[in-house]
Amino acid sequence: MKKVLITGIILIVLIAAVAADIQDLNGVAKKNLRSANNYYRQKIYEKAMPFYQQVIEENPNHVESLFNMAGIYYEVDLDYATAYEFYNRTLSAIQKVYDEYAQLKETDEKAAKKYHKKYIDKEDLDKKEEMAKLLQSNSWKYIYKSGYDHYIVEEYDIAIQELTKLHALAPDSLLTIKMLGNSNLKQGNIETAISYFKQLVDLEPENEQNAQLIANQYFQLDQKDLAVQYYEKASEINPENPDNYFNMGICYTNLEEPAKAMAMFTTTLEYEPTNLDAAYNAKVIAQQLKDMDSFLRFSEMEFEINGYDAESLRVFCYQLNSLELYEAVLKFGEKWSDLAPNESAPYQLMFLAANKLGKIELKEQYQKKLQDLN
Repeated sequence: MKKVLITGIILIVLIAAVAADIQDLNGVAKKNLRSANNYYRQKIYEKAMPFYQQVIEENPNHVESLFNMAGIYYEVDLDYATAYEFYNRTLSAIQKVYDEYAQLKETDEKAAKKYHKKYIDKEDLDKKEEMAKLLQSNSWKYIYKSGYDHYIVEEYDIAIQELTKLHALAPDSLLTIKMLGNSNLKQGNIETAISYFKQLVDLEPENEQNAQLIANQYFQLDQKDLAVQYYEKASEINPENPDNYFNMGICYTNLEEPAKAMAMFTTTLEYEPTNLDAAYNAKVIAQQLKDMDSFLRFSEMEFEINGYDAESLRVFCYQLNSLELYEAVLKFGEKWSDLAPNESAPYQLMFLAANKLGKIELKEQYQKKLQDLN
């Protein structure tokens, strides 16, 4: 029993010693800290910095030195990238103090109180943490603003330099990554831009626009096979956006996969029945595939969207006649004749179609109409 108790006492002492070591300095470091703080109070920052650096080399988690170094880079040098890094290190060191305090509190309440008074209350750690978070955030904003300002005036190379610094400090910043992608696009670095946009997809896999950004760039590079993959990803995220299906249809058309292309244009029209381009493309592909039912369906859809006019119906009816789609000639010929009642051409085509179909009464009807017009 005594052995266990002695072991417990040794453990408490060790924990307290480890905790105390977090902010404690040796004799040389203490002297360097006094020199650094003296110069810092006199605002002779160029002399303060080397002493703070020596303290940090001896104790990388020394909060006061890290915090003051960050402040010099922030306020004096206006080096916001380095300031951000030092504020980050400051916050990490502060967290270590809190962690050690929590650990000590579990084993020795009395020692924990002393620790809190010396390393948290005396150092005003709560206030330092709050200020470090604020200034770290401000550092990020200043760097981003610098990059953004250069982007606006089309100084894309400088914008990329600034934003690259920020990306190294905060690799998960969606705003930074998107601006880096856009800046590289402006510089013509499309592959680099795509690599940044892919980071967006990794960070925000449910964001449709991220997938579209990549798809659009692969489309511009004429890499339609890769473009269609990302348009498909975008359509999985948002199944009701017809643009993704339409773009896939264009890609499959370029890839010479007409059946897939027509399927995509068909889906586009299910979500957007007034998409004239989709109807036209589907009609053309249906004719290539010799799918006359689909050809007629999409042709009629195209007319419904675009409106019927005599000249378009003239061209279409002659096309139908050459394709030997005589029933369709009769159907669209009637529409043509309604718009051009004094022309004989629609009745001539319908007369021929009725004759081909063996519709005697209809043939005679059109023959009489032709006689009346003549």
